[in-house]
Amino acid sequence: MRDAFLDGKRHNVHGYILDLRYNGGGLLDAAVDISSLFIPQGTIVSTIDRAGNRDGAQRDRRRHWNHALVILVNRYTASASEITAGAVQDYGVGTILGETDVR
Repeated sequence: MRDAFLDGKRHNVHGYILDLRYNGGGLLDAAVDISSLFIPQGTIVSTIDRAGNRDGAQRDRRRHWNHALVILVNRYTASASEITAGAVQDYGVGTILGETDVR
């Protein structure tokens, strides 16, 4: 993912479209890493275990890509993809476009 963004930077792109439609899986660490490409600092996601202990995956770094960002989602976007879309939406660094829950 990082290589694709670096390639775009070399070619002077004006924005990115991240297609997360039909992506119902993924790893939590990957969601945090991808979200961190756009979010300069702060908590990406928090987890709470059964004992009530909270753990937050945070990032504190300069944002590398401040270009326009659109994330495509649909009702099958889930798991790590939801975390990425939610973090981008929460921090206002991109636009989420697609279906809402229509089940």
